[in-house]
Amino acid sequence: MNATTLDKNVVLDPEFVQTCYIDTSFGKIFARCVGNPSDEVFLLIHGSGPRNGSHQYGPLLFEIAIRPFSDVNLYYVAIDCPGYGKSSGKRQSIRSNPTEVIQSILTALGKSSAFAMLGHSQGSCVIFEAVLAKPSITRFIIQDRPVGRQVEQFIHITQPTLLVFDTEDDGHPVAIGRRMQKSLKICEFHEFAMSKSPNWLDKFWDIVTNFFKTNLINNNNNNLIHKNSLINNSNEINNNNNN
Repeated sequence: MNATTLDKNVVLDPEFVQTCYIDTSFGKIFARCVGNPSDEVFLLIHGSGPRNGSHQYGPLLFEIAIRPFSDVNLYYVAIDCPGYGKSSGKRQSIRSNPTEVIQSILTALGKSSAFAMLGHSQGSCVIFEAVLAKPSITRFIIQDRPVGRQVEQFIHITQPTLLVFDTEDDGHPVAIGRRMQKSLKICEFHEFAMSKSPNWLDKFWDIVTNFFKTNLINNNNNNLIHKNSLINNSNEINNNNNN
């Protein structure tokens, strides 16, 4: 039996975004996908809200489908975590066994690791914990308004990491983000205020692709951006610092 099976009942912009189920030891995981399954995986993981799921990445996936990262061929996979959305399984599993859940998904996709992982809120926490437990699980980390436990442990994370925070989002305090920034060895950090930049998501994919380009170049030159030379775009995400 194939690890992934097309879902005949759900269609999201079928010209660009496909849907499938991924058979794992934690249940049948529903996913929205863009690209070729033979390419490296870019895994997207949502937060813990009761109605959260892969559908929240719909607009981003559509933009990715139109403007994929051109330097590396990637297979973009946004999942419904176990027990969420259309996925079977127990919701607690992604919190209790983050590394095992992610690895089970990657294995089912025929991969041992991901090119990149993007998380929001709980999804970000899951990624951080998985990386700390198994550093080889991904090459790049992208975090949209993340939360995280034991931030001081992030000194052990060596992957290039992109952090994006809304200074007006009390549920995802930017103060925690600044602590993360200080602990991470290779970090690009962005802050924005939703009231001043309501369309920040329109710029998000450009920020991600530029982040990839910068760190791939630096990696090829053995000149990674380390803690003492962080990229810090700490004002508005649209670089409109005077508004």
